Amino acid sequence: MAVKKAVTEWTGDFRNGRGTITAGGGAFSVVEDFASAFGDGPGTSSVELLMAAISSCFSAALAGTLAKAKFEPRLIRTEARGGLEKTDGGLILPRIEMHCRAEVAGIDEETFQRLVAQAHKACPVGKALAATPIDLKAELIRS
Repeated sequence: MAVKKAVTEWTGDFRNGRGTITAGGGAFSVVEDFASAFGDGPGTSSVELLMAAISSCFSAALAGTLAKAKFEPRLIRTEARGGLEKTDGGLILPRIEMHCRAEVAGIDEETFQRLVAQAHKACPVGKALAATPIDLKAELIRS
């Protein structure tokens, strides 16, 4: 399996500095600073990148799980949401909420939900986040 990498270069202090996060051999580059990480400032944050990773991973896992069961999705759209919370022990990501909407021809609700659960268990990013509860809701869109 290929090894993937990302690099972050942070300059300056915590509140006034900024980090440039690069991945995909330079194809993807974003800036994170205190305002974007902990407030509503422009730019992205590590939490947003984590939400992107899990929504992408789950969507791909669901597409693969559906294909293995001989179903072809027309659309899979997964939104992941999470935010940091301050505790006595420091900042934590207490939970992740995911909402998936999928348009899949010829599948019934029970089969769809069973395959969603299989895909959720198969997602490697979700496995890596095992310490964080993930609340997944999946909706089958009828065409």
